[in-house]
Amino acid sequence: MHISIRAEERFTFVVAFLRDDGWAFHEYTPDEFMQMSYIPPFKIFFNVPVGGDRVVMSRNGSGAVALSRRRLTMMSELFARFRGGER
Repeated sequence: MHISIRAEERFTFVVAFLRDDGWAFHEYTPDEFMQMSYIPPFKIFFNVPVGGDRVVMSRNGSGAVALSRRRLTMMSELFARFRGGER
């Protein structure tokens, strides 16, 4: 979505769906598409080893961001601001 904001005049979202008589396509501008979009609460993923060993999984080479108390607090505060109507 952020790319569409930088090139709004050249960007269109296309949604396709199948009807009885064939495919239908609806085009939306970035502004129109944002009106139909929402931001869900942040998701936190975890990997727990199965078995007797307590192992900390390596994140080297992945795009994952390690969770910390500070990051959890920051995420909670940001989402609270979103829910409060701040734009």
